[in-house]
Amino acid sequence: MLNEQVNFRIDPLTKSEAEAVFAKIGVSPTEAIRMFYKQVVIHQGLPFDVVLTPPDERKSFEDRLDALIEKHRVTLEGLAQR
Repeated sequence: MLNEQVNFRIDPLTKSEAEAVFAKIGVSPTEAIRMFYKQVVIHQGLPFDVVLTPPDERKSFEDRLDALIEKHRVTLEGLAQR
């Protein structure tokens, strides 16, 4: 049963960019946040390394991210349905 509500503030650009990624992988922002929370519980911490990426490496990272999104689209859709 889903009773709890989470509210947070985020800058418009980050929100827009994140929602574009969510649309690419076929999940709603709510589903993405729910998946993030579940992964925090599973990992008992953030489910990713926190690092700074130099500007010249960002485009390469974005290309790799797009490839990973496409590769794992089915997996993420299945996870979102849980």
